[in-house]
Amino acid sequence: MSTSRNSASSRTPLRTPAFALTLAGSLVVLLVMWLHPTGAESIADANAHGAGAGAVLWRGRLVHGAAIGAVPLLLVGMGALSWRLRARPWLSGGAFACFGLAAVCVMAAAIMSGLVAPAILSDLADARDVVQDAARRDVAMQQLHYTGRLNQAFATVYVALTAVAMTLWGLAMRGQAGFAAVVWWTAPLAGLVPWLLVMVGHLHLDVTGFGVVVACHTAWMTVAAWNLSRGEDHGGDRDGDRDGDRDADGHDTARPSA
Repeated sequence: MSTSRNSASSRTPLRTPAFALTLAGSLVVLLVMWLHPTGAESIADANAHGAGAGAVLWRGRLVHGAAIGAVPLLLVGMGALSWRLRARPWLSGGAFACFGLAAVCVMAAAIMSGLVAPAILSDLADARDVVQDAARRDVAMQQLHYTGRLNQAFATVYVALTAVAMTLWGLAMRGQAGFAAVVWWTAPLAGLVPWLLVMVGHLHLDVTGFGVVVACHTAWMTVAAWNLSRGEDHGGDRDGDRDGDRDADGHDTARPSA
């Protein structure tokens, strides 16, 4: 009977916390997109209530706050996935770097819609000002339009960076023990297809379109985290990646034991 240093890492605990955090983050994000008010609903709410006191504007603040809170959960879950794939550091590290930047972008988009836009509407004194003061209304609409453009820009960059991250994760998973083939070959599809649809103009990043993108991304991330929770950390791929068990001449340094 013989052992090597890899045998110790093969017995490390399963990554169930990563799956739980990823699942929780994904469910929160999907709930956010379901409850997300449209721009027309927010403007109508401000017209009716003024000073940002309407239920729709408060719902917008709450759902975007929840979205911002869900981002760290997904980061931790995907960080655990990247650590599991550390045998291919350029792929897994690059994937996590891209996803981290994507997380910053999606948080910025949520801030634009959840904090900045309601604040612009709240600057209007009351319903009378919103309805009757044409000059003030025009300024508010211009500010909302600009805020919407910023939101769309951040969302577009998020889609692009996440597509790159998921493609790199899929490549890093290829041949790795514990990951079903369907997980790594669907990674580029779940990331690149929404991005290509956005680029050619067939998918607009409004509430519905971005909801489709989020559904694709969170579905794949949840499945990947579930595979992670079922597999053990072997510290390498199927080819071994046993550099730590070989000396400078390439000889195996593992010692047999009784």
